[in-house]
Amino acid sequence: MVPNLKELGIYIEGQLVPSHLGSLVHLHLLEKLKFEVGRVERFCLPTGFPPNLKKLTLRYIYLPWKEMGTIGKLPHLEVLKLKDFAFCGPTWKPSKQGFRELKALLISRSNLEHWNASPNHFPVLERLVLRYCWELKQVPINFAKIGTLNLIVLECFYYSLVTSATQISSAKSRTLKGKADCPLRVRKVGTKVELPIIESSKEESVESSKEEILKADKSVMKYLKKLFW
Repeated sequence: MVPNLKELGIYIEGQLVPSHLGSLVHLHLLEKLKFEVGRVERFCLPTGFPPNLKKLTLRYIYLPWKEMGTIGKLPHLEVLKLKDFAFCGPTWKPSKQGFRELKALLISRSNLEHWNASPNHFPVLERLVLRYCWELKQVPINFAKIGTLNLIVLECFYYSLVTSATQISSAKSRTLKGKADCPLRVRKVGTKVELPIIESSKEESVESSKEEILKADKSVMKYLKKLFW
């Protein structure tokens, strides 16, 4: 009924049979798709996606990282936004096929601790944004070999996360030496977090830092929208 649809947002609440999303494969012109889940016992990714999908946003779907293999198979996906525990679990090891056309990746509010990825998984990645990834201590160091990577944005992070991003930038700078690859910038926004445990005696400072985060949130989102969304 809507063969020319190019953008679609779906909010799901209640019972959902996976086959109900099967008709998405018929939207051949759809380029931008968003999923947000409310009170659903379990969400399952569609068995098939629109064939020309370029931008995908997932929010509150709480799937294990191993399910990412389905998304990695999307042949034209350029922008992927994983918001508010779209995927859960301490470890993400992308499947072999990786994300061949992905240019921009956002991970916002996640309990990810170990990201076992290589340049082969994200060969043309240009921009990486990590927001409120409290448990993640390190950006994969070998991302320095991604020739297209030119920007990493970090918001509310462990200092070790900044260290790894800076190391990637430095390593990439050393390997360029006149080559056509893009130099890498690291942009730090918001709060640096040294310890995951906050003592009760520091309640006042905690409230203060919360206010700072909320203030920074609006400015960060404006920056990101201007950047590539």
